[in-house]
Amino acid sequence: MLSQEFERRMQAIEDLEAIKKLKYRYAHLVDVGDGVSHPEELAQLFTRDAIWEAEGLGQFKGREAIKKFFKEADAFLFQVHHFLQPIIEIDSENNAHGRWDMWLPATTKDGKALWISGLEEDKYEKVNGEWLMSEVKVVVIFQTPFEEGWHKRRFL
Repeated sequence: MLSQEFERRMQAIEDLEAIKKLKYRYAHLVDVGDGVSHPEELAQLFTRDAIWEAEGLGQFKGREAIKKFFKEADAFLFQVHHFLQPIIEIDSENNAHGRWDMWLPATTKDGKALWISGLEEDKYEKVNGEWLMSEVKVVVIFQTPFEEGWHKRRFL
């Protein structure tokens, strides 16, 4: 018979992996390579009362508002989110929080290539045995033209 400590540790590993898969699925659905996201599928990754916010883009409360934002967002022709170096803490059986470094090469609708770097600070909630995002806060560290790079011009 397995010890309670072993079972607790195994559950923590499973929870961490489920949260990572959730974040990777989010990136995949935002980055389809042609600038078009999948708002219906993206919305299902969030709790009903979730919050998604980013400076300059706004704050969107609730699954429907988040879906509408992603449906109408058309800033980029191309983008590839790379989420790196996660720090994920399981707070309780059904709650967790995390921070991800974000690296994002992108091309705007008018053809400008950009380097974007930042953080995403997330909160997660397990609903009916499935981890979902309950809050995503995007913090941009720099957004700079490809040609100039962040060493010459940190912000547009």
